[in-house]
Amino acid sequence: MFNFAVREEYLPSNPAAEIDRRDEGDNEIEILTPKQMAALLLHSTFEILPYFALAGFAGIRPEELQKLEWEDIKWKAGIIRIRETVSNKTGARNVTIQPNLALWLEPYRNCTGRICMPAWRRLFRETRIAAGITRWPDDCLRHSFATYLLEIQKDAPALALEMGNSVEVILDRYAKPLDEPDDAAEFWTMAPGVTPEPQNPLPQNTLVSPRNLARAPHSPSL
Repeated sequence: MFNFAVREEYLPSNPAAEIDRRDEGDNEIEILTPKQMAALLLHSTFEILPYFALAGFAGIRPEELQKLEWEDIKWKAGIIRIRETVSNKTGARNVTIQPNLALWLEPYRNCTGRICMPAWRRLFRETRIAAGITRWPDDCLRHSFATYLLEIQKDAPALALEMGNSVEVILDRYAKPLDEPDDAAEFWTMAPGVTPEPQNPLPQNTLVSPRNLARAPHSPSL
């Protein structure tokens, strides 16, 4: 907007040009605890749960989730295809469907179209509040994914490919000791216990909440 105003001579210069811009190279991040992630999932409706699961267990960017479609979930291959038109930052990439994520997404196999429903912003806010998370750090789900996966796998190059980042960014941001060493294992064994499994995709106004967290049978593997 400011650049346009300068070109059209509405402004003599861009007043935002000298402002330090935050990007994915910044190394100060905040993550969710496993208890916070569990609370989000337990309070999620059927419509919004995929957003939290894909952001937290696949590290997909919020702006990518808004464009992602169920057809991008390659169930047999076990990957999520992030098309170039979905990711404007780093181009196309594949993200592995981790074992616990596969369990969370299983009830959605017959769904089609956009993953984010029209009401997702309202549902996101309501779920966050219900989960008792009053402050939402920037990209905390994506940062949680990367931090906990790197702690388990110790494979920065593989994680960089999954996230569409450089190895340098991965090491700088995520190769840090956890406050609670057991958090990574707890995060990656988080799975649904009993979830309603519809035979057909539910209409947008049908809300179903999963209950009872259980343990996933396997830890992450790439």
